Amino acid sequence: MLLLVQSCTTIDVTDIPTNEKIARKNLLNHLKSVDFFNIVEHPQSLLELTNIQKVGIDSLRISGNLSIREVTKNIEFFAHPNDSIFRANFTINRFDWNIVYKGSWADRTLVDKDVELIIKIVTDLLSDLDMHGNSGRI
Repeated sequence: MLLLVQSCTTIDVTDIPTNEKIARKNLLNHLKSVDFFNIVEHPQSLLELTNIQKVGIDSLRISGNLSIREVTKNIEFFAHPNDSIFRANFTINRFDWNIVYKGSWADRTLVDKDVELIIKIVTDLLSDLDMHGNSGRI
């Protein structure tokens, strides 16, 4: 088993231009609040990798348990190599992890339900994975 821990205090917003400093700061503070990630009570998210399987020539299918705000769900995603780093981009539905704004139903739609996660895996463990077709449990 491999456990990845991510600090929720490092949330980044990519869809507000960087020159809009006040808007970015206000949104970041709101995302860190109890309305969303509640970083005071839940300062970390966890991804416990449970299985890595080679797919095709050089891609990996990765399964794991993602824990955010005391909600744990099994997820599966694909990672692709970029030099010595495997990178995965995928989205989760924030409502599945109780990352919800507590306002009216209309308020809940002000922020997209999808959260994009970008994961970079840099470890010698992946070099130990048999890249000739075998899969392994971590």
